Amino acid sequence: MSSGGEVFVSSTPFAKFIAVIDSYGQAVALRSETKGRESLVGDIWLGKVARPVPGHEAVFVSLGDTITGMLHGRFEPGTIMVVQIVRDSFGSKAPLLTNLPVYSGKYLLYCPEGKIDRVSRKIKNTLFREKLKKLLNKLNRPKGAFIARRFCDNSEIEILEEEARWLVKCAQNVDSEIQNSSKLRLLYSAGGLVGSVCNQFALEGKYIWFDDQHEYNKSKANDLIYCPSIMKSLRLSSDEDLFERYDLHNQWQTTLGSDVLLPSGGKLTIEETAACVTIDVDSGTKKRSNSQQIACYEAIAVCGNEIIRRNLAGLIAIDLPLVFGKKETDELIRLMQSALDKDQVSSDVLGLSHGGVLEVTRQRIGPSLLQALTEQNSQYPWFTRRWRPEITAHRAICKARREINSGSSAITICANQCVLDLFSDYNSIAHWLRASFYIQEDNKMSDDDFEVHSR
Repeated sequence: MSSGGEVFVSSTPFAKFIAVIDSYGQAVALRSETKGRESLVGDIWLGKVARPVPGHEAVFVSLGDTITGMLHGRFEPGTIMVVQIVRDSFGSKAPLLTNLPVYSGKYLLYCPEGKIDRVSRKIKNTLFREKLKKLLNKLNRPKGAFIARRFCDNSEIEILEEEARWLVKCAQNVDSEIQNSSKLRLLYSAGGLVGSVCNQFALEGKYIWFDDQHEYNKSKANDLIYCPSIMKSLRLSSDEDLFERYDLHNQWQTTLGSDVLLPSGGKLTIEETAACVTIDVDSGTKKRSNSQQIACYEAIAVCGNEIIRRNLAGLIAIDLPLVFGKKETDELIRLMQSALDKDQVSSDVLGLSHGGVLEVTRQRIGPSLLQALTEQNSQYPWFTRRWRPEITAHRAICKARREINSGSSAITICANQCVLDLFSDYNSIAHWLRASFYIQEDNKMSDDDFEVHSR
């Protein structure tokens, strides 16, 4: 199995981990979600306006019995409408909705209510942009407009035509669902976190590997979840733990750390707060010399990689050790824009302040890697965050599977009650492990801790 440019999806009954790998086996993007907190971005629902949002020109919209999202605008309570989730809930904030759904493929976006075909601003070549606009005009559609995404720069017209037909089919299927019933329900699934990552990062000719049979079968079962080019790339791995084989467990644990070393000897310190993300650049030298300036340029490229890798979003403030003139400032902004051009998520480089802080904004569509894997630690306030119980259970069951595969006949998982409560569906977990197991409660352990005993 070649790992360059491929996507690995590793799943257990408790959590899902996704890694996008470069040709050196390093993760260029890491994403995760836990059971009960699955990503809903891109999903289209038939919803009902519930009530206005106090203090905002917005309303809450009920999506079935358990989900309520926020939609900007003024609408009468009781109005039935089609809405799409554009940002997952995080913290105390509800999912963000739009009433103008967009169907997303790998190369194209289809806007049924759009008027003009457009090309992503991240495609810079003017001649190629004009060529793409002409190609978009040739694509058949009953109504609406197409937007060419960044990945279009290497695609053939036949691939675009195939994806355009698929996107129109998805929209027509939603229209048919609406006519069949007015019940509040999910009309279209965008594939969750796997679909989002594949649309953003999967490369042409590279595979998307699953290590879990159930997750693989679910992805292959519905040809309206993933676009044709992605469906052709789905593969089931013979390795039961892709992250273990490619040492990705260590990579995502390292990524959660606040410090990132620079090749020149300096380091970045990344801190996520409720208000913004701060990145402090330490050049590793106290002298105001060319070496400091070179370290700043180097840090900008690494910052761009870490923003994408960790899924950082919102306002990102990068504190540089030097104050630059206009020429150097323009170069820093160009370098940051270049580093973020490979990212499908919308971002903007605002500029460099007089104090030497480079400000960047990036659209938030879901939690960062740190937010997805950890939670605020209320038990021990002097530690800021701890693993979510689902992540501890995920780590425990992965270790149990490795012990079983190595020949152990009896497995006992020890953890505190909060973690062991997640093992209540014993039969399905035993089926996933393909072996019976025992659990032992030890409330002296924290939510981060577990032990797996075998014999």
